Amino acid sequence: MSVEHALLKPIRSELHYRGVYGDNAFELLGAPVPLYRSLVTHLGPFGVTLQNLKFESSGLADSHVSCGLPELNVGIRVRVDRVEIDFWRLHEIGADSADRIVLATWTAVREASDSVGIASHFVDLIMIAEILGGNCSALMNRYVMPPEQLGVVDTGVAFYSRPVEKDQQWVDVVLDRVFGQDSQLFVKVTMGFSAAEVAIDALALHVGTITNTTLDRVGLQLGTDGPK
Repeated sequence: MSVEHALLKPIRSELHYRGVYGDNAFELLGAPVPLYRSLVTHLGPFGVTLQNLKFESSGLADSHVSCGLPELNVGIRVRVDRVEIDFWRLHEIGADSADRIVLATWTAVREASDSVGIASHFVDLIMIAEILGGNCSALMNRYVMPPEQLGVVDTGVAFYSRPVEKDQQWVDVVLDRVFGQDSQLFVKVTMGFSAAEVAIDALALHVGTITNTTLDRVGLQLGTDGPK
C-alpha cells in the first residue's frame, strides 16, 4: 500500500439523492394525474408502468407519489418539497443509468408542474471497497492512534465540513472497517450544493468530481471500475 495513497476496489455501492425545491409544490400532489402521466412517459424506458406508481400519505408532510423500479433496485418519491431517489445497488446498474434516471425523474416533475424549481442537491454515496495491498488497521493508523490504555481496538474516522452559509457547498466523509473484514473499508461521502451552481445535467459529473477529489485529499484513490 502506497504511503501516499491507498488504492480501493469498490465491491458494492449505493446512492441516495435528494433534490429540494425552491418552494413547496402543493399542486403536484393536489392533482397528481399529470405527474402520473409524466412519470410513466419518462420512466417507461426503465420499466415503469401504472402498477409501479402509488400515492401514499399519513399526513401532508409525508404525502408523496412513489415510483418503484424493482428490477433495478431503485425507489423514487416525489414529495411536496423535494424529490428523493434511492439507488440501492448502484454497482449493478452503473452511474450512467443512475444519471439517466435522475434526469428522467426531474423531466417528469417539471412537465407535471412547470413552476417547480430545484434549489439544492444532497447526495449520500456509500461504498464497500477492498483495500488493495493493505488492510484497514494500517489505513486507520494514518488518521488516528487510539490511547494505549484502550488496548487493541478498531477505529474509524470522520471528516466533517465546518458550518457553512446558505447555498455553500459542503462534503463529509466517514471511513470505517467492515465488520469482520480487515481488508475491506466502509466509505460514506455525503455532500450538498446549490442547484444554481450545478445544473441538473451536470450533476453526475459534479458528484464524481467531488467524490474523487475528497478521497484524494484523505489519501484514497478509487480503482477505475469505481463509481464515477
